[in-house]
Amino acid sequence: MSRFKPIVAQEMTDREGLLKERAVTARNRAQEARASQQKTQSRSAVLNNLMRQRDLGKINGIHGRLGNLGAIDDKYDVAVSTACPALENIVVDNVEVGQQCVEFVRKSNLGRVSLILLNQLPKRNLEPIQTPENVPRLFDLVRPADPKFAPAFYSVMQDTLVAEDLKQANRIAYGKQRWRVVTLDGQLIDKSGTMTGGGTRVMSGAMSSKISVGEYTPEVLMQLESAQEKAETEYSFFQREKLSAERELNSTTINIPKMEMRLSMLKMDVDANQKRIIESQKRVEALKVQAEPKQAEIAKMKQLAKKASDLRVEVEAIQKNAQSIEDKIKDLQNKILEAGGVKLRAQKAKVDGIREQIEALGEKMTKTKVAKNKAEKDVVKLSAQIAKHEKELAEVSEDLQKLEEEIKVKTQEASGIRKKAEEAKLVCIYALLPHFLAMVMLGLLSQHPFHCVF
Repeated sequence: MSRFKPIVAQEMTDREGLLKERAVTARNRAQEARASQQKTQSRSAVLNNLMRQRDLGKINGIHGRLGNLGAIDDKYDVAVSTACPALENIVVDNVEVGQQCVEFVRKSNLGRVSLILLNQLPKRNLEPIQTPENVPRLFDLVRPADPKFAPAFYSVMQDTLVAEDLKQANRIAYGKQRWRVVTLDGQLIDKSGTMTGGGTRVMSGAMSSKISVGEYTPEVLMQLESAQEKAETEYSFFQREKLSAERELNSTTINIPKMEMRLSMLKMDVDANQKRIIESQKRVEALKVQAEPKQAEIAKMKQLAKKASDLRVEVEAIQKNAQSIEDKIKDLQNKILEAGGVKLRAQKAKVDGIREQIEALGEKMTKTKVAKNKAEKDVVKLSAQIAKHEKELAEVSEDLQKLEEEIKVKTQEASGIRKKAEEAKLVCIYALLPHFLAMVMLGLLSQHPFHCVF
């Protein structure tokens, strides 16, 4: 953004300068046309009507009044106006065009017309010549609008010289070689020796210091004034658009640091959360390792389970044996009841021995049950530890999921802020798009510019 603002400002400044230059050029051309038309209106109606015929395409090959086809410094305005009255003649290409002009003037009853036929002018050496006291030759002071008009200017000026004053004119005109000389203030000495001058008014305005493109008809003047109005309107409109764009750009630029700061804070939050994720992932891995039972514990659990199984089988065998003994006791009791006496005591002793054996087996069975219960408690304890680790693992996974969701939200928020920043950067581009399109259109128009034929 720091580079964006100067670039846009420079482009708009360049665009403004171009539009201003076009407006000034259009204004100057319109003013020149109005001034030329004012001069033309004071000249003969013949010239105006012939130029209108040319502009309408009815008579092609008319170039206009000779004095408008070249320029001379204002210093020599009086001299050239005095020495060259033929600057009022109309220049045409050839005899055929001249005949069309004469016929039009005759039919329109406009009077007489003086024409200069370019293709009928004799070929002369138009290079500068050596002059007395190195005074300028009037012809060399003229700047033709086109080199093809130079013979026409020479045909009406010949080798007329320009002197500073009448005293210098007399020295030059009547030397070893006779010269036609005109002074800056309008005194004219001809080769024949005649002198023209004096009076309260001098002749001027026959040529301008700027090359005119020709006579301006009312239609051409209207087109130039329309072009002036269009250029000035476009320049004024662009100035207003530029001011509006600058205000909008300044407003956007003010908000850019805030958005960049917010974006930076969000980036810091994202980085911190990413570090938390990495730490949580490490913790999850550690808990997974802790939650897994050790090999010794697994072996002990297998050993206890096997021992409990063996004891269960042994208990079942003892229970079966005890049942068999009880059955025998019942049989003996029955026999005692039947037999009685000595036999009864012997059998009683035998029964007592069997009872002692039963008690021993009962103690052994009790110890086995205790060992079995202890083994089952160990299994429950280890299962509780595994459940605890699994619970902690679930909690860590839940925290990890929350962190991932928070990072996702922060990332979306950062993306939104970044998008707003990018949109803010593009605000001026969207504001300037009509001007850039206008530049493109003007560039296309510059390939096919509007030309007025004067």
